Amino acid sequence: MFCRTIITIVIITGCLHPSFAQEDGGYAGAFLRMGLGARAKSMGDAFVPVADDIFAIFYNPAGLPFLRYNSFSLSYRFLSLDRKFSFIGYAGRIGPSGGISIGWINAGVKNIDERDFTGVITGKIDNSENGFYFSFANRIYKNFSVGISGKILYNKLYSLTAKGFGLDFGILYSGLKNFSFGLQIKDVHSRYTWNSESIYERGTISTDRFPAEFKFGASYLYLPENLLLSVEFDKNEKTDWKLKFGGEKKFFDFLFIRSGYNSSGITFGLGLKIRYSGKISFINYSFCKDNSDINFSNVFSFVVVF
Repeated sequence: MFCRTIITIVIITGCLHPSFAQEDGGYAGAFLRMGLGARAKSMGDAFVPVADDIFAIFYNPAGLPFLRYNSFSLSYRFLSLDRKFSFIGYAGRIGPSGGISIGWINAGVKNIDERDFTGVITGKIDNSENGFYFSFANRIYKNFSVGISGKILYNKLYSLTAKGFGLDFGILYSGLKNFSFGLQIKDVHSRYTWNSESIYERGTISTDRFPAEFKFGASYLYLPENLLLSVEFDKNEKTDWKLKFGGEKKFFDFLFIRSGYNSSGITFGLGLKIRYSGKISFINYSFCKDNSDINFSNVFSFVVVF
């Protein structure tokens, strides 16, 4: 039984992270390195110096005090190999200088065949990884803010579960004309702790640590053309420096065209601003690929502001 479980873990890990041998895809917490939201994905994930919407909870919590509206969002990414990746969250300002956000990221795969050593199917196996985010930020000065995201981590694999906790820190400065500068330190102390003692007679306790990441970049808003440009540099403990950049162009106050580039290639997408019954909402789409996937994927995000 123990050997079969080990084989199952290897198979599922390969399905969830098909680029196991590439970049940092084989390390714990890969689902939190896939990026989040169609808008940021369209811009090549160069979003740390932008962080002006609900997805600041993921890219840079220091952006939360600069939100103009409270917002609620749903996002879903269609992945290969029957995997799923989704997000639901809320963000809003508090007081004259603060911002908060909560959100849930879920990734996983279902209905994987469980087989014995002879190849006979003996059942089905599911895997689910979850990050529950709680973020707070405050403007220290008029155009300078700091933020922190705490995340509760939960992974269920076969009959085993792992729990953990991690922190993200962010800084955002937007006081120089139309330039903004952002920095994020991601996955500080993030880890899974597995405990199989209650399942197996010779069970153990083990820890899988997420690679910590460091990101910084700058963005520029060229108002005469309604053009937003962003560039970012990323590095974690397991990779070399990566360059990301992207742009967003607004047309007619309701249409957004976006494109970007990262280590996986070119990304692009579009967004629509919709007004209905006095409410504003955004529908965003991205066509992208990154090192955690073997094919291009489609990302859809729906944001309601109020």
